[in-house]
Amino acid sequence: MTVYSHSRLSTYENCPLQYKYRYVDRLVEKRDSIEAFMGSRCHESLEKMYKLLLNSRMWSKDELLDDFRSRWEREWHDNVFIVRNDLRLEDYYNQGLKALSDYYDHYHPFDRDKTLALEQRVEVDLDDSGRYRLQGFIDRLSEEGVGNYKIHDYKTERTWKTQEHFDEERQLALYQIGITRMFSDIKSVELIWHYLIFDKEARSVRTKQQLEKLKINTIHLIQEVETATEEDNFPYQESALCDWCDYYNICPAKKHMHLTEKMTPREFAEDEGVQMVNRYIDVKDAISELQAEKKQIERDLFEFCKQLSVDIVRGSTHRIKVRREPIYKAKYSASRDPREEERFYKFVRECNLYEELMVLNSQRLNKAIKSDDLSPDIKKALLEFVFLEEGKPRFTPSKLKKNEY
Repeated sequence: MTVYSHSRLSTYENCPLQYKYRYVDRLVEKRDSIEAFMGSRCHESLEKMYKLLLNSRMWSKDELLDDFRSRWEREWHDNVFIVRNDLRLEDYYNQGLKALSDYYDHYHPFDRDKTLALEQRVEVDLDDSGRYRLQGFIDRLSEEGVGNYKIHDYKTERTWKTQEHFDEERQLALYQIGITRMFSDIKSVELIWHYLIFDKEARSVRTKQQLEKLKINTIHLIQEVETATEEDNFPYQESALCDWCDYYNICPAKKHMHLTEKMTPREFAEDEGVQMVNRYIDVKDAISELQAEKKQIERDLFEFCKQLSVDIVRGSTHRIKVRREPIYKAKYSASRDPREEERFYKFVRECNLYEELMVLNSQRLNKAIKSDDLSPDIKKALLEFVFLEEGKPRFTPSKLKKNEY
């Protein structure tokens, strides 16, 4: 039985193909984004500080920042990559230091609540049978007064979310379900997200009904994932997250992008794929320009025929016949009168025309009126429900005969 996690399910939601690479094919992740690297170091330093606090050892701010610096140097590796070209490596480093410094100033001396656990593993049963289960790790679990629990999560994202997002966020709400197995004195649970870059926090409280609905929705998502696994159906889903994907270089949507990014200008210009795409776009643009020119010529040609009262215009090798045949339309389609529409369909039913005109369009209506199958009386009665409208011009080219050159 597969035990899922919030991050595993989020991977599927963001891109099913990425899910396949990571959890089905189990391809090793070789890259590490600078955002993830910096976030991990901040998490580790805060965890170390709170561990010492559990043992009555209060770190100074300098000790917290020194720990971050040493972890950064110790954990650094060559496969850390930076996507944004407007930020440098030292910018991320300094952001991490500032985030921890602001957090220390904001919460020191860290006595607003009592820390119960760090990186606490929780198991979440979504159904009574235990068929659907999740696991996760709480960054920090605390208690403020007896039975009032707080689930803390540290974020180093640079995008602030709306309160609506936090009230619908899945991860910490699942953890709330999980801690109900750990404590019997729960009076309240508050979900808290610490956005370290902004030095701000967001909070949310969930009702029992909301948690039950979350269980059902999560079960449905797991069932969708399992169906995709059985059918091996994992389409890629492009988004702004693609640039940070560990499988960018093998994804069908990004592989050629990856290959061309490493080419010299000459190699890029000579690449067969690049050349075909460039030629395709050139032809597509040319066709669009020709289509626009064709429409303009048709408008001019129609006006020319009207001015000269002619139907056929000749050229050097071809001639073009220009026709605009009037078409019949139902009166109710113009008036939008439901009573008129009801009268019309009552008539066609009585005349056994309902099958022909049940789904009415101009082509069917004109075919029925022009048909020799209708008696003169029925055709005359049908004409009371319609009106004539000028049709679109039709242009029919034909090659000139030899004696017409």
